[in-house]
Amino acid sequence: MSSEFDYSPSVKLLHGLVEGHNLKQLLPKAVRLWVILRSIYGSNNDEVKLELADKFTYLDWRNQFFKDAAGEHKRDKIPSLHNTDCRCAKNLENWLFESDLSRDKWIEYFLNLYVVKEKDLEIFLQKAVWPSPEEKNNKKEAPFPAGRIFACTGKNLQNDFKSLVKLGYLKENKKAKITKYLKVSELPQLEDETINKIDFGSFENQFISQSANIAYIAQEYFKPINEVQRFAIYVDYIVSPEGIDIVDQWSSKLKEIWHKKPVNPLKIYYESASLYRKITRIIYPVCLYYFQRAIYLCAHGQTPINEYIDCYNYRLDRILEITELTWDEAIVPEEMYKRYLQGRFYTPDNINYELRMAWGFDFYKPINTMLLRFERNFGEDYIKDSWLSRCCGEKIV
Repeated sequence: MSSEFDYSPSVKLLHGLVEGHNLKQLLPKAVRLWVILRSIYGSNNDEVKLELADKFTYLDWRNQFFKDAAGEHKRDKIPSLHNTDCRCAKNLENWLFESDLSRDKWIEYFLNLYVVKEKDLEIFLQKAVWPSPEEKNNKKEAPFPAGRIFACTGKNLQNDFKSLVKLGYLKENKKAKITKYLKVSELPQLEDETINKIDFGSFENQFISQSANIAYIAQEYFKPINEVQRFAIYVDYIVSPEGIDIVDQWSSKLKEIWHKKPVNPLKIYYESASLYRKITRIIYPVCLYYFQRAIYLCAHGQTPINEYIDCYNYRLDRILEITELTWDEAIVPEEMYKRYLQGRFYTPDNINYELRMAWGFDFYKPINTMLLRFERNFGEDYIKDSWLSRCCGEKIV
């Protein structure tokens, strides 16, 4: 537990602050929550930190946080750009990247969570509104003028404080005539409770990796509503009943192996469909994932044809035996041992990224150009405006 909030605004942290909801739409709110937490619990050298008592009102916070607060920052008024030194003058991008946070890595991380074009994300960081054909022809003011995420009504900011109460960062005393907020002595454990909770669609902790929209729906409907489950995901699964038992056995064993430090290499006895025989190979296990109707173990090391590559997908139900080795055993390939010493194995992050960049799931194979052709009506009805057309950025002709 900690009583000081000194975290950088990583995509994963911001995703946790909006409780795993669609960060693409809630990014301004998430960044505001991050800034407000710094203002309340930040370190003494944080320029945003305020001198607030353990019990304070929204007005106490507002009057310290903004310049000319009483005149400009009212309950139902969006403040003008009244003072360039006021914190409401900073746009979304300013808040995110004023620290030593890597802009390029943050953008790469976000783009692997949501299917958007990088140029659209760049515009959003500046304006805090996603570009659209309608917007280009509409001269109405954006929700956040010039991307200034604190240029919002006092009512919106008070809703942010309610969100922090819900997340456990503040307590609320409604008995007083004016609502008072109470600081907590220990902040929620971000690592265990907020960031790593069930997080459909996040880059590092994914259950559903290809669609942020499906991820959002799954998060919203994960629990039954009035004891009725209103959303279901159906997947094809070609593994035999006997194979399901094997999958359960090996997934449990791998979970135990991954809990250890360091993670040891494995010797597997594998029934290869491509070689039509059983083989023994030495691998370093990276992660499990479901793809195309079965569960696969992605591993570094020896492939069925005894090549040595960074990653290979082994179907879990075809593994007949798993033997855990130690790094000092002679049968561990020298190249694998060197990678272990250098800490240069692929991670689940790397694999998720590569899968998103690839067509199919043999992402470790050489890259080739692919031409897709669609009959015009099919293209108009099913491909246009889909993930495929947005990803390729091509006009359907």
